Amino acid sequence: MATGFTQYFLQNYVFPQFKGAGATAPVSLILELTSTVPDASGVATVLTSGVAPGYAPLTIDCTPAEWEFIGSRTLANKNIKLFPKATTGSWPSIQGWQIKDDNSNILVFGHIGNGRIIDQTQRFKILPQGLKIRIPDVQKYVTDAFCNLVLGIFQGTNVPALGSFQIDFGTQDPTTSGSIGKLTGAGYAPLIVAANTTEMNDPALRSITNKIEFDHTRLWTTTEDIESVVSAELSVAGTAWLRGLFTTPISLKANDNARIPASALVIRG
Repeated sequence: MATGFTQYFLQNYVFPQFKGAGATAPVSLILELTSTVPDASGVATVLTSGVAPGYAPLTIDCTPAEWEFIGSRTLANKNIKLFPKATTGSWPSIQGWQIKDDNSNILVFGHIGNGRIIDQTQRFKILPQGLKIRIPDVQKYVTDAFCNLVLGIFQGTNVPALGSFQIDFGTQDPTTSGSIGKLTGAGYAPLIVAANTTEMNDPALRSITNKIEFDHTRLWTTTEDIESVVSAELSVAGTAWLRGLFTTPISLKANDNARIPASALVIRG
């Protein structure tokens, strides 16, 4: 089953911490089945008892008793999940699923590799670890630590509000192990960004950006030439979370300093 997170989930559960708000995890989740493959935003045709006799969604608590980690980047159902039996007729072919919070907002969705029609008296069953919420294995850009934080929401773990986060700069594309070739020496110092609404914008379409320019008063002055600064790493309390590449590399001469215009630092989901 492929997985996607909705804009609502990112903007209400993940991005707020970067402006100092944090988020409270849902108490329970609603699992719905769909007769069409969810689109890129998670929208699909949800089954109803009118077209799928006997159908009803499942409620799953947000607890470690219901959801378990398979590694640091995948969360799966811990127990078997049984939907009600098809009663007076068969159900349309099941093509996907949605998970909603307890206010019916879609958080995450996925498609089912082989659609399945549920005949009368049969029921749709999900075996343990059959439903997976997964963050792609792109460690060089998104770390296990950040994935653990995001997926922990489905276990009922609240997202803490940040006081600040650190941006380091590097001279290479992140390697598979996550190294960006961090700058050292030559007067270099990382950028410290306050997680508040003065420095960070309200979340936009699947992203959050810096609200103000970070200029020479916040960024280092190099004491030697630096041929090319191409990447950055975001960390919290010494733990790396996210990495990315610059759209255009920066070259600095001795006594120069960098600047990051407003909206140039983008954290995107």
